[in-house]
Amino acid sequence: MDSIDKSILMALDRNCRISYEQLSRQLGISANAVRKRITNLLETGVIVEFATLFTPAMTNSESLFIQIQTNGCEDPDELSESLGNHPSVLQVTRVASGIGGSYIIFAEYLDSLQMLDLNSFVRSVECVVDIDAHPLLTSRGGRIELKHIHLRVLRFLIDSPRMQVSEIARKAGMTARSARRALDEMLESEAIWFSARWDLAASGSTRFFARIEFNPKTGSHEEIEEWLRHEYPHAYWYSYVSATEPIIFANFVVDHIGDADNISRNLINAEFITSAIPLIVFPTKKYHRIGMTMLEEKLREAGF
Repeated sequence: MDSIDKSILMALDRNCRISYEQLSRQLGISANAVRKRITNLLETGVIVEFATLFTPAMTNSESLFIQIQTNGCEDPDELSESLGNHPSVLQVTRVASGIGGSYIIFAEYLDSLQMLDLNSFVRSVECVVDIDAHPLLTSRGGRIELKHIHLRVLRFLIDSPRMQVSEIARKAGMTARSARRALDEMLESEAIWFSARWDLAASGSTRFFARIEFNPKTGSHEEIEEWLRHEYPHAYWYSYVSATEPIIFANFVVDHIGDADNISRNLINAEFITSAIPLIVFPTKKYHRIGMTMLEEKLREAGF
């Protein structure tokens, strides 16, 4: 992937309904070139799917990042599927490890009881010997009181998030103007995410998390994230930030494993970083999100 692919993915993550023409104007390439790149990202598995879902503000959910250590007795695929069976788990990633097995879970939970249940479940899975769980600081989005017209539009976008307004209007039996107004209201509220789910390791590049411990007296997590964007404009993508400890899990995509080593070595030289451990990851298995499940339930309740 190059910087244009990265810009496309970031734009689709913010709003996967963005048109080829809009992306063309933003990136300075033709709409046909944008289309070809998105098609390639889909075919290679970098874009896993486009998704329509409630934001955390709509579901009242929180996020959790869990590092798992095993004794190495597991079949990685079977372990991932076992972990993915829990309704809170939305993705499982295997991490390269020299001792036993290592995995990362990204999960969502609705309350403290569900978080405790998830922790207990993970610890009970065969071969798991230790876990390190971090509640996360995440974007929560906004809220909206969904009206019937919103649900009429969402019933089609749940399966086809990039469906054109004209087709939504035709299928929903409404005018294109009404469909567009309903869509604009949902987008402006930031209560519904129209997003792309990625697997950056599927590109053939090396993906890794840098587990960064930092000194909050010399730098905030916002300042560190901004510094990472400036220092590594192509390699750095995003971070998961622990809500309970001064720890950032910064996500990088590089061409070679040696680049991961160089970046982690450079990070430790920053005055506000106390440690930086690279976690080389394999392709991620993704599962249903709470925001998807609750939106589907809302549509069923409304008779759609």
